[in-house]
Amino acid sequence: MHKQIRNRLINSLIVLSTATHAQSLPLIATTVAETNPMSGFFNLYWDASRGRLYWEVDKLDTEFLYQVSTGSDLESNPIGIDR
Repeated sequence: MHKQIRNRLINSLIVLSTATHAQSLPLIATTVAETNPMSGFFNLYWDASRGRLYWEVDKLDTEFLYQVSTGSDLESNPIGIDR
């Protein structure tokens, strides 16, 4: 009996903390209002003042390839982690 009450209390706290956090997030339109928009398959928004790039993923039903890599130049790491 005590275990059920404890589990319900924990679940309630998780739901309440999630709901509180979700209400404090800014709107996307507000976040990207002062950015440089770049249209494409996925829209990108560059915020030069903060050095942030926002990526709008609105095609959740569409498959796409996403690859993360580092650039290669004269100061590239010689041990091959950029390959």
